Amino acid sequence: MLEKTGAFNKAVAVIPSTKLQEGDILVTRSKGHTVIVIEAESEDKPAHKPDKAKAEKSKKDIKAIALEVIAGKWGSGEDRKNRFKAAGYNYSDVQKEVKQFLKFYPIYS
Repeated sequence: MLEKTGAFNKAVAVIPSTKLQEGDILVTRSKGHTVIVIEAESEDKPAHKPDKAKAEKSKKDIKAIALEVIAGKWGSGEDRKNRFKAAGYNYSDVQKEVKQFLKFYPIYS
């Protein structure tokens, strides 16, 4: 279903050496469980010592931010608005992207 939206890449099999990126969506074949990657390991920073301050300062794609909102990473209400502003994101733009995603997948709303 995700591929049909045109907003996602073709599905691939994930193996231990697969490099995941923030915003990747993993779905099991047998049980239909879903996982959204909200923080990924990069080659320049080891997994055991993430530099969260650096990650927060770099701007992410609005689709990745929308997925983080759906995953609950950005809080809600005024707290979410304030966090978006502090991180340099436009609240209305992000919410529009969230609504667009939820239009295709009403199970998350």
